[in-house]
Amino acid sequence: MKQTLEKIKPLLAKTLSQNKLVTFLTGAGVSAESGVPTYRGSDGIWVEGTRNYKPQDFATLKFFKNNPAEVWKFMLYRKTTFRDVQPNAGHIALANIEQLLQDRFRLITQNIDRLHHRAGNSSSRTYEIHGSLETVRCSEECSNEIYPFPIDVSEAPYDASLVEKSWEVLKCLHCGSITRPNVLMFDEYYDERLYKMESAIETALNTGILFIVGTSGATNLPNHIASTARFKESSIVDINLEDNDFTAEVADDPNGLVLRGKSGEILPKIEQILRELLESENL
Repeated sequence: MKQTLEKIKPLLAKTLSQNKLVTFLTGAGVSAESGVPTYRGSDGIWVEGTRNYKPQDFATLKFFKNNPAEVWKFMLYRKTTFRDVQPNAGHIALANIEQLLQDRFRLITQNIDRLHHRAGNSSSRTYEIHGSLETVRCSEECSNEIYPFPIDVSEAPYDASLVEKSWEVLKCLHCGSITRPNVLMFDEYYDERLYKMESAIETALNTGILFIVGTSGATNLPNHIASTARFKESSIVDINLEDNDFTAEVADDPNGLVLRGKSGEILPKIEQILRELLESENL
């Protein structure tokens, strides 16, 4: 591990000397170390689903339009899984790296749990490309307004009936339609206003080294970010527990590195390498 990690140092030095971005693309594997279930892992939500539905069935706008209460029940349950979790060492390391790099840092995350923000990463340099479960918006898009999550789950245990009891507070303040979770559903498209698509691609175009952390690469925009970075001859580092959709191309790339292990163990070591590099070379 140490010998492989040392290979990152010249790649980071090159990126900083060229005044390019150090970018991290994170997925559910980062939050799994805090106890948040993944979607596509062996014990993930994609596999387990709910009693009646799989995510590919109900996590769509089409299903929501016909069965809003069912989707809200699941989303409320999903939010309770975030309730007691805390940022882990990987989240903390990324917040520290941002403090070191300032405007040379970018974080693109697929996670909707806000743990990156709770760890200290800034909103201005963090792009939540799948939205956030801390917010909702009108399902009829009557305005561009984003509302805070309207149901308090801080104390009460999960109870599906809580959705029916709270139905009135789930309505849009402007038009009275039901609100929806402010997250990207499987049958929706990325855009800039809600999901920072253009910002993420612009970041990829200006990235010198891209760290892919805790994500399988199973959705379109993360794949496009990685392919754009490769097109611009960026260095790519794959940090995951196991091989994934990114691995083969990263392994074949002369500027690519594949690291296997927990993000909570590897990211603090990258933070330390970066700290030493900045101190020794005054970058």
